[in-house]
Amino acid sequence: MNTVAMCLGAAFAVAAATGCTRSPIDAETLLSELETHVGRRVVVRASFRSGARCRLETPDGQWKTYCGDCQYCRGPVVLDAPSLPDDLEIDDWPVILGGTWRGRDIRCTGKLNDVTCYPFEIGKRYVVRGMIEDQRPRKLLVSGFREDDS
Repeated sequence: MNTVAMCLGAAFAVAAATGCTRSPIDAETLLSELETHVGRRVVVRASFRSGARCRLETPDGQWKTYCGDCQYCRGPVVLDAPSLPDDLEIDDWPVILGGTWRGRDIRCTGKLNDVTCYPFEIGKRYVVRGMIEDQRPRKLLVSGFREDDS
């Protein structure tokens, strides 16, 4: 094998191992162009919020967005974009995250006022790689992520 081929092979191996991808877009850009990204891989820089709904721990308990006496909560991790243009009409959950990470579902769960969203920390920014699935709400099927260091 010649030297150029060996160097290119090594470069591709390093890029694959480090998760080298295109530059991330911000959450506001993704949401304003969401339909053009459906069915495609994206890399997005964003923070997330809980989409958990809560209920009493009874068999007939209804899931509610807000309730003072609820005991258990669960729901999706939701893309957060606080600075969207006023004229952009989006759903309450414009993009949810899906998939598993290290054998656990990517989701929010917990007791009222103590909900955690695995594997993310609410308020931190991340760079997330995945595919936008064609469903309602749109789902970003996560294939990798890292904390945003920019």
